[in-house]
Amino acid sequence: MWQKDLGKNNKTNTSWQKVAPWYQKIVGDSGHFYHREVILPNVLRLLNLKPGEKLIDLGCGQGVLARTISSDIEYAGFDVSPEMIKTAISLDKNLKHRYTTIDVTHTILNQRADKIAIILALQNMKKPFVVIRNCREMLNLHGKLVIVLNHPAFRIPKHGDWTVINDRQYRIIDNYMTPLEIPIESSPYDKKNNELSFSYHY
Repeated sequence: MWQKDLGKNNKTNTSWQKVAPWYQKIVGDSGHFYHREVILPNVLRLLNLKPGEKLIDLGCGQGVLARTISSDIEYAGFDVSPEMIKTAISLDKNLKHRYTTIDVTHTILNQRADKIAIILALQNMKKPFVVIRNCREMLNLHGKLVIVLNHPAFRIPKHGDWTVINDRQYRIIDNYMTPLEIPIESSPYDKKNNELSFSYHY
């Protein structure tokens, strides 16, 4: 089982606290289309979880991964947004699952795990290299880290686009390998209840 103290709670301002309701709306209880059809099946394949193994989910959001794994896996989800953690707890009744509000870019968690997953979250963390270092400290010997993120060159928000020239489609790329902090609007078109989160590229 997990240690009682999963890590030090960090009271940190995060843009994801304000966009948590929007995120829950688009992701839902079981994940959006790409979660269900592409991401989660392949994450589970790569993790190759065995009964009794421990899994840590960094930037877990509202816990969509936890609700897809076998019930005998010990799971710990960590996210900086209290609202997302609150939603995750409300949707997950597995007693082997624990959730903690924590900033994983600052704290080395007082835990060890067999597998760690970071699903579409590392790109939203300002200090990704600290997160990777923390993963090294938390993983057991021969452990596995699975990271899912948007392509760092071809899918940079506001810095890439498609174009068609002579009936051939091309991807336009700006600022490749350039440090960026990019604001992401939750309602960019109608501006209704519009809130910002941030994406980081290096």
